[in-house]
Amino acid sequence: MEKKNGLSTLLSRLGIKKTRRVASTRGYRKPPYKEFHEPELRSLPSPRPSTPGLGAYNQLQSSFFWRIPVEIRLIIWEYVLDVSEPNGVLHLDIRDGTLRYCNCFERDLTKLGFRHICWGSRTWHQREGEEDANFNAAEHWGARRLLGPLLTCKLIYHEAVDAIYRCNTFDFRRAASVNRLPHVILPHRLQQIRSMKISTAFSWPVLVDWKYPFDYLASSFRYRGPDHPKEWLAACRTLASMENLAYLEVTIAIWPRDHRQGSSVEDEAVLTLLKPLVEVRAKQFMVVLTTSLTPGIRKELEKAPFEISQRERAGIGFYLDAWDD
Repeated sequence: MEKKNGLSTLLSRLGIKKTRRVASTRGYRKPPYKEFHEPELRSLPSPRPSTPGLGAYNQLQSSFFWRIPVEIRLIIWEYVLDVSEPNGVLHLDIRDGTLRYCNCFERDLTKLGFRHICWGSRTWHQREGEEDANFNAAEHWGARRLLGPLLTCKLIYHEAVDAIYRCNTFDFRRAASVNRLPHVILPHRLQQIRSMKISTAFSWPVLVDWKYPFDYLASSFRYRGPDHPKEWLAACRTLASMENLAYLEVTIAIWPRDHRQGSSVEDEAVLTLLKPLVEVRAKQFMVVLTTSLTPGIRKELEKAPFEISQRERAGIGFYLDAWDD
């Protein structure tokens, strides 16, 4: 005991303070969320008649509105359900066994799509018992209220629901979300989608059969990338099944596994990701890469149904700093 006190006195005279032992932080640190993996896919609702049932109200309090010709009402619904303000894009990602959406509210539209601040919306991050205020100051208050008008009355739903798919651009940041789309909406709704954007990242080398460390399907608020090549191949098949796309924009960032590898990527890796897109059709189809386009890549894809280009902004979304956006 005397030796211990003597050592403490000596350290005190030398100006060295005693510190507490800190627990090791090595390894995985459990997040403050209950959910980590996605739950099982929700089943689609049972088939329902296309016309409202007998229990629907006639909306007599809005008799004037229902006297307006249906053609004009459809124009009104398109105006109400179009998210052209501010950015005309609906972000979709996996959450609670389905897909959740959020209006894009990113101010810097030159960023890579998967780096938008919109992915910090409470659409994917809200926890039970938490208040909705001040989670993301940039988020517009109406960013998650698109479906409100459809829930007011069956007649409105019947007339207006098609406008959501026709008038909006659906935006995804990973292949798994694209693959989930046919499982959470009805087949004819999938064919009604006209405009779509996909922005994602893959690590190089691209190994389709490699079992990635995060091979499970992570909930959206835990997803950080890179994307899974095997999911990407399935996503391309999903896109190929969509017959009425008028606009499709695909942006692919390729990350080095080691920063010392630099920005050079083998042609084979790029072609592994781009060749599956050859079967996809859209009236306006653009593919943007963060890596350079070699003559070999251009020659291999000269007959592809899309216009391919290199991203003008230098960022690849690999580092957390804003310069890499």
